[in-house]
Amino acid sequence: MSTVRVRYRFVLPNGLRETFDLFFDDGEFRLLNPLPKPMPFWAELSFNRCENCPLSAAAHAHCPAAAQLAPIVEKIETLVSYDEIRVDVLTAERSITQTTTAQQALASLFGLVLSSSGCPRTAFLRPMARFHLPLASEIETLYRSVTMHLLDQHFRRSRGESTDEDFTELKKSYAELHHVNRGIARRLRAASRSDPALNAVTLLDTYASLFPDTLAQTLRELEALFGHGRNT
Repeated sequence: MSTVRVRYRFVLPNGLRETFDLFFDDGEFRLLNPLPKPMPFWAELSFNRCENCPLSAAAHAHCPAAAQLAPIVEKIETLVSYDEIRVDVLTAERSITQTTTAQQALASLFGLVLSSSGCPRTAFLRPMARFHLPLASEIETLYRSVTMHLLDQHFRRSRGESTDEDFTELKKSYAELHHVNRGIARRLRAASRSDPALNAVTLLDTYASLFPDTLAQTLRELEALFGHGRNT
């Protein structure tokens, strides 16, 4: 099985560097990184479990999302949310460098990890993870979410399955994601005295919470891009 690597490198205010290499299978784009040993207590499935978690405790001792976040959280204890850091993101196709806050950089990294971690509630985002756009803006993320969803409907239609053209299921998926973010935030409060990790999840949750209410307005704004010169 071939693998895909995405590297996040943080250049910290003191000049030190922290590198996070993420490895994915090249088919379903599941995160393949080895899990920490021993596993931290806050990654146990029963600890501050998400209220909408569908996993069986008998089959899953640990929350897959928390387990994959644990090695990252361990490395960022000295950061402060508003520390300005340089972020280098390297993929097979390109490299991106940006100076931003620690919480913004972590939100981008956490979003990639959570969507590919194996959590059933974040799995709908794996196609976006496969075409990861580091440090994306809100409008970029919404555009990618909508186009991902519509491509999914194309595949469903080709298989003769029912489709969701009015985004009802997508809105529901983001509502479920809101519960996951809240659960992860509760775990992180117990995991670390550092605030960037918690604030990164808060940033991710802001988007997930606002998505259903802002979708219609943003689609209207984007519609002008698809006029194809009708008004020129």
